[in-house]
Amino acid sequence: MLYWREAALDSEPGLKPISWNTYIDTLRHLFRFGLESALLQCDQNPFYKLKVRETDVEFIVLGTEDMDAYRQHLDRLAEKEKVAKQVSFRPVWFHRCLLETLYNTGMRLHQLLHLHQTDINLQKNTIHLRAAISKNGKSYSIPIAEPLRPYLEQLLENAKREGIRGNEQLFNLNRFRKRYQQEDTPMKKSQVHYFFGQLSRQVNCKVTSHAFRHTIATTLMRHPDRNLMIAQALLGHRSLRSTLRYVTVDMDQIREALNNR
Repeated sequence: MLYWREAALDSEPGLKPISWNTYIDTLRHLFRFGLESALLQCDQNPFYKLKVRETDVEFIVLGTEDMDAYRQHLDRLAEKEKVAKQVSFRPVWFHRCLLETLYNTGMRLHQLLHLHQTDINLQKNTIHLRAAISKNGKSYSIPIAEPLRPYLEQLLENAKREGIRGNEQLFNLNRFRKRYQQEDTPMKKSQVHYFFGQLSRQVNCKVTSHAFRHTIATTLMRHPDRNLMIAQALLGHRSLRSTLRYVTVDMDQIREALNNR
């Protein structure tokens, strides 16, 4: 069991300690049920004492100046795209839509890559995240923020033009980038990671797809009229404990609290 733990945590990409502990808790309870019900013939539960220490990780929280830098860079590329053939992130509108969707919703990358046209309701101004694409098997809807709406409208219009059906992958660069236009080739996470890796280098400011979840949770909690329940609903968490892991308190908040006590 210890060799298994080492392999799971040290492999590339390996499990995070928190994910490992969650799996071990589930297996331990399941095995205990089997022992108590005499369904298993063992002397002891092999999943005891297999949890690991969950170390604190410094998460990326994007500031307003960071988003301004990303947007301005993409705007420049969009202008360049009009007259040049070789431009990073072609088509630029698609990558801008991807950026704005993650920033304004905080959804997971897995959820974004499994969105269908039918999941976006512009009449109700909502995005439905199906249970099948949610990490915890929870089905829920989130609102479409006003700044995001025009990007989604453009995405849906172009998807219709390219013949993307309602039950097909909506965020699929391979359908919009003519050089890679293959109907049977879905967009992969590696393509999104590549985009953010290149964007980080070109702007000289690191960004990852998951940083937007920490950013939206943290920025929501900076305002007194907002609360953990709103952040929990937006991120789709079942427990507030999960939401709290995404909230980062910065020095300015601490300083303001000390000054106003």
